Amino acid sequence: MATEPAPHPEPIMATEDDLPGGFAPGKVTIGYLSGTEVCNDFMMSLLALRDCDTQAGWDRLNHPNWWINQRSGVNVSRPRNGLVRKFLTMRDPAPEWLLMVDADMKFEPNALEQLLASANFPDRLVVGGLCVAFGADTADHTKVALMSTVFDMADPAPGIDLPAFKVLPAKAVQRKAMREVYGTGAAFLLIHRQVLIDIAVMVGQQFPWFREIVVPDKREDVDWGARHDYWVSEDLFFCLQAHQAGHRVWVNTGTEIQHIKPIRLTETLWRSYGRAVQSA
Repeated sequence: MATEPAPHPEPIMATEDDLPGGFAPGKVTIGYLSGTEVCNDFMMSLLALRDCDTQAGWDRLNHPNWWINQRSGVNVSRPRNGLVRKFLTMRDPAPEWLLMVDADMKFEPNALEQLLASANFPDRLVVGGLCVAFGADTADHTKVALMSTVFDMADPAPGIDLPAFKVLPAKAVQRKAMREVYGTGAAFLLIHRQVLIDIAVMVGQQFPWFREIVVPDKREDVDWGARHDYWVSEDLFFCLQAHQAGHRVWVNTGTEIQHIKPIRLTETLWRSYGRAVQSA
């Protein structure tokens, strides 16, 4: 049976008055993206996380607005921004934190509490779990490589006016540690309400949080066909916005988030892959 397409959210006015900073302390909303279906491992993880929150007496999710959903498609920036808009316009209660999750992730029942325990105000208001993804093999672009969503800052590429995002190998990422990063993914990302408000006020546009951008190669002495523009994904763009608004971005490497693909992309597999590459 066909379903109606999700309506485009109404514009949100990026002013101090229209984005009040009041919130329900300690409360969390889980916002997830999905297609027509969600991964079973994700749904079981979500239910176990809610049960753990209730049984432990944390009550982070014990409120009517504990979850929100946006349908995702080719343009992932739109539903991510839609989640943020829904979150910021919530009332009774207006939760303090948004946990953004992709619906192909598997996580432990205490994963949310781990991120909250490692966050603090005002220095750690954006904290992600350690996720693993597929990426292009830098030595052979016909092959894929495993990579974590832990990015450091690197020198800009020639002609590019933006420091590059450098993927860190497994040996450079300490286990069970807090690491400040230049960027990370949004597949399991805890964000404080104030960060989202600060970005909106700073930019003064509707939907300013997530967007894929292309930074042009400005080298005039290089033939147009040989220039290499720099693409920035919507989640790394969010990290740029957070930095610009005065917030730091962190990854808790002790919070392992499994990425459910035809195989499970886990931290153990990623680290094993890194050792195999180094010894080859």
